[in-house]
Amino acid sequence: MEQVQTIVCPNCGAVTASNQNCEYCGSMLTKVASVLCKEADDIKASLKDLGFGKSAYVSNKLLEVVERTIKGGERYNEPVSSYSKIGNHAIKICIEHGPEHPLNVSFIYDMTDSTANRYYSYLEDGDYKIGKLFHKEQIGNEMYCSIELDKDVKTSVQFIQYLLKELFSKSDAETEFITLVVIDNHVHHIISSGAMKAIEDERNRYLDIKYGDYIKALDYKVADKRLEFKINLAAKYGTTYPPRDTYIYLRDVLDNNVVYVGDKKFTLEQIDSKLYDILARRMIVKIELLIEESKFISFTRKRLRTELASLQEQFNQRYTEISTKEYFRDHSIVWQEYKKTIDSKTIKYEGELYRLGSNWLAE
Repeated sequence: MEQVQTIVCPNCGAVTASNQNCEYCGSMLTKVASVLCKEADDIKASLKDLGFGKSAYVSNKLLEVVERTIKGGERYNEPVSSYSKIGNHAIKICIEHGPEHPLNVSFIYDMTDSTANRYYSYLEDGDYKIGKLFHKEQIGNEMYCSIELDKDVKTSVQFIQYLLKELFSKSDAETEFITLVVIDNHVHHIISSGAMKAIEDERNRYLDIKYGDYIKALDYKVADKRLEFKINLAAKYGTTYPPRDTYIYLRDVLDNNVVYVGDKKFTLEQIDSKLYDILARRMIVKIELLIEESKFISFTRKRLRTELASLQEQFNQRYTEISTKEYFRDHSIVWQEYKKTIDSKTIKYEGELYRLGSNWLAE
């Protein structure tokens, strides 16, 4: 059995195994130093020369990616991965974090590609000392080379910077990451809260436009044909009790849970609260006009108004707490129009383009 070597941790000063993260502070600098620094070296000075340490450069771009990955894993309680393609896209870098996945980085090589195959051979054959630290596994035609990162986010970022430079001669400025999480079998992109708010505001703007057009159309087209007929007939011929008949009919609509939209019958659960509000208020306005135009005695007018107010209260109590935009989804034609609109629209936020119809989540 190979004897495990020990090393003084450059981070906390404890003596720990050299082939793993420090067992006391969790720093990965122990295993990094074990392969990159010579025994006679001043480890801290050597690591600083390699780009590690509190005073060494930390890429803000990569820092945002790593922090977004960590926050996403904690917030959604699912593995979150941030990907970037390298070179000819046959090599990918993946930063991952989740409930059962400590922060780690993997390089994925498509071995059917000659360039990726060559780069992997450098790592495998010892051209890069750091290759000794990677766990290597084949999945299909791809080789996965992974390593657990540091508990300190800045150290992890410095290590990723080092790998990009040493393995691929790339800087952080040449990498563009996307952060993904799978929830209920759907892939979502995790983005900054600022970008998410901008997207939601724009989505809501289009939703309000479509919804406004929809409600405007309903204002003229939606009515129960039989009820319209009764009201119009009463207005034309001066029937003695049209308001009373109308009130009874509206009450029956509530009791029977059915209303007519054009020539189609719907249960009230199939229609959103805005429509109920339009129906109720529209009928009440018509009834109020009829009351004013008719020669009812004060007692009758007062009683009808009280009953109509009660009817409106029933509508309000039953339906105003329903999310109108959620029920809006049930109107498939209008919802499809909205989806079609946002699928074709993009928004620019801090120089980045975002498609409104994609599955976005805030970090």
